Amino acid sequence: MAFCKRVFVYEFVSGGGCDALADPGELDALIPLGLWMRDALAADVASLGGIELSIATRARPGPGHVDRPLPGASHVAPRAGESAAEFVARQSRLHDATLLVAPETGGVLAELAEAVGEAAWTGCAPAVIRRVSDKRRLARELNTRGIAATVGMLAGEPLPSGLAAAGRWIVKPNDGAGALDTRVFDNLAAAQANLAARTAPATLEAWVTGEPISLSLLVTEAGVELLAVNRQHIGIDADGRLDFERVEIDAIEAGTPAHAACARLAARVAGALPGLFGFVGIDAVLTPSGEPVLIEVNPRVTCAYGGMSRVLRRNLAGAILLAHARRRAPLADRAGQAEDELEFAGTQP
Repeated sequence: MAFCKRVFVYEFVSGGGCDALADPGELDALIPLGLWMRDALAADVASLGGIELSIATRARPGPGHVDRPLPGASHVAPRAGESAAEFVARQSRLHDATLLVAPETGGVLAELAEAVGEAAWTGCAPAVIRRVSDKRRLARELNTRGIAATVGMLAGEPLPSGLAAAGRWIVKPNDGAGALDTRVFDNLAAAQANLAARTAPATLEAWVTGEPISLSLLVTEAGVELLAVNRQHIGIDADGRLDFERVEIDAIEAGTPAHAACARLAARVAGALPGLFGFVGIDAVLTPSGEPVLIEVNPRVTCAYGGMSRVLRRNLAGAILLAHARRRAPLADRAGQAEDELEFAGTQP
């Protein structure tokens, strides 16, 4: 594609973003998942051909961090003392497009999106990233629009109607990612005590009974496409700590009532949240009635991306870059994009 000849792939953990924040034990647990997402994106970009690809890595990779060679790609690391935002901004200025994965926690994703700059940014608008990062506020907003979402409360807030009647409860960071620092309780008083004891903003929610799923979307100026409905395998230990075990990609087939219900949810969420763009994830629970209840919106590439291009036989990074090029190219250049569309159509052998 003429517009996207130089692409930068950055994943926050494997790119050194939390080296100064996490202890070695935490990094050992986070690095494999970070590499899984980063390498899946990078492999998709490399397979397109004709692209100068730069992949972010840590200045001093540890024993669990392996940067596998990729034809036509080079690895770049932050300079000594360079912050994640400074590193991303510097590299993005050298590239036509930046594919970036980072947590919403603490405003990291929104800050890095702004550091990339509009010209190279391939993801959701910073404003909508901040909007969906507040999980309790987002759920209430979507509920008022008639979109079924989990009900939650922050410490010090009155108990919402219906929350007290739940048989199980969950406490998690209000802007967290995945299952980190998430606890499940069979006793409301214990859940409230855990919520009150947390130093960072957290939300207490009713546990939703059903099958944990995630929706993978491709959102472009042309609309929203439900790429896959994935099954999430989640464990709960003896202390109630939630553990994300694995994701089963494209587990619910198109044409089924459950898939149709998820497609309706995806369309309604995208309509309610202008500014979503690129790869977007929705965590939900498929209830026994067959209708999904939204848990959270992830305005970024999620772990479900790894392996998805192979399963769907599509180059999803190519589809994102094509959408980015269409959005950024001057109108005068759009007539010449038909050939690019064939090249980036997304099919794979």
